[in-house]
Formats: sequence, structure tokens, C-alpha cells
Amino acid sequence: MRSCHRFPPVGPLRTFAGFTPIVGNTGSKIYHWPRCPGYTKVSEKHRVTFLSREAAEQAGYRPVGNSR
Repeated sequence: MRSCHRFPPVGPLRTFAGFTPIVGNTGSKIYHWPRCPGYTKVSEKHRVTFLSREAAEQAGYRPVGNSR
């Protein structure tokens, strides 16, 4: 399986000052990179954003299985 974090973000993704954030799921405590298939599938109810992998992991989130 290809690692989704190696590809730059494309398409209509929300950005902060030109940077596309990492999206975490508060229900599963998993985070997704912008090119991951699950990135846009996290519901607004369970969505939290991070500006770095380190911030996501410090908050107790782990990468989705295809992002390692």
C-alpha cells in the first residue's frame, strides 16, 4: 500500500496560511495526512486539525495505518 503522506495536497482542501493541516478523528484518535483517502471522510463532528505530526501525537493521536 502506498504511503499517503508522501504526496502534496491537491484539490479544494481547507488551508491555514497556505498550509493544509493534518486532520484527526476524535472518535478513533487517528490522524490523516492531506492525501490520505480518509482525510475528507472524517465527519465535522469528530474532526480536529493539527499543524504538525508532532502536535497530533502529543495530543494522543496516531497515524492512520496507510500513512506510516
